[in-house]
Amino acid sequence: MSNINLLETAMLKEVAAADFYREIAERISNKTGKSKFMELSREEEDHLEALKRWYAKESGGKAFDPETACCRLDYSFPQGAVFDGASALEAISVGISAERESVDLYTSFRAEVSDEEAVKTLERLIEFEKGHVRRLQQEYDAVLHHFYWL
Repeated sequence: MSNINLLETAMLKEVAAADFYREIAERISNKTGKSKFMELSREEEDHLEALKRWYAKESGGKAFDPETACCRLDYSFPQGAVFDGASALEAISVGISAERESVDLYTSFRAEVSDEEAVKTLERLIEFEKGHVRRLQQEYDAVLHHFYWL
């Protein structure tokens, strides 16, 4: 897979994650929980911006267009989720899985690039995504035991 295709895949993952977290935030009523998921959404948007800069550099200034990207990703939101305990846990579990996939994806990218700036960008993204896994696991545990943001 070319660097361009790898970057397009990563950017699509970031778009999907930002949308996913925003939808979770819109469905919960607790202000603290809503704020946490909006923050995750904004962080994914920040990751997207970093990847867009790298993509522009790799593509000779071409702007990223999700409609013409190399692949399609589907992180479907659980249908009919009303955020009782089970659906909240399901949504968070989907987020944890997606974040782990991002860590794996960026780790594989890091092994394939030699550009120092690209390596630093990937290492930063890997650490951010690992942080998201930790935060989502904390949310999962809180919902499982306390249902504090339902």
